[in-house]
Amino acid sequence: MSFRDRIGNNLLLLYTIKKTNEIGLIDDTLKLQKIVFHSQRRLSAKKLKAFSYNFFRWEKGPFSADLNNDLTSLIHAGLIKPGWPIELTDEGYKLLESCIEIFDLNKRLIKNIDEVVEEKAKQDPNLIKEETYDLTVTLPRTHKRMTIREIPKGTPILFRISDAKAERIFDLNEQWLSTLEVAFHQEIGESLVKSYEDASEGKAHDFRTIPAS
Repeated sequence: MSFRDRIGNNLLLLYTIKKTNEIGLIDDTLKLQKIVFHSQRRLSAKKLKAFSYNFFRWEKGPFSADLNNDLTSLIHAGLIKPGWPIELTDEGYKLLESCIEIFDLNKRLIKNIDEVVEEKAKQDPNLIKEETYDLTVTLPRTHKRMTIREIPKGTPILFRISDAKAERIFDLNEQWLSTLEVAFHQEIGESLVKSYEDASEGKAHDFRTIPAS
């Protein structure tokens, strides 16, 4: 996974959590995993690249270890509250507010995520799981058509689409990549607040130039 993919995943994960909680509630990681899976699958079918996770068949359907790792990292960064339900902190909301221009620039891709969220946000996690089990997919390596319920555990279900095959990629310029790296990997403090302000003013800092709080 590229640096740009990792930054994009983190930002879109925050966006998806916020959007889902505006309509329903993310009461466990199963629901979040399935919403992201369906979003990425819909985007990939249209040759659009936003989320960049690999999903495997696991105990409760499609699962991405990288997604879980990103969730943990965003909790440690102070952008997501620990515990349940899964919600953003005040700093998480501030970061998204500072990134409005990114979402405006990527409206076509965001629309696909919004459509999945609007469909799934109010559903019970177990209902989403059962509906996902009944979904027929084409496996990426063997090209076999199977329902997810039939797929053996550990089998790849969905790979991230490559840049070469994508007709459109979630747009993050170098300025925003630098700013968001600080937000996702530094402890919350004065340096993070400064990064929000600089992003709004059209500035950016390399993460090595900002002192840790």
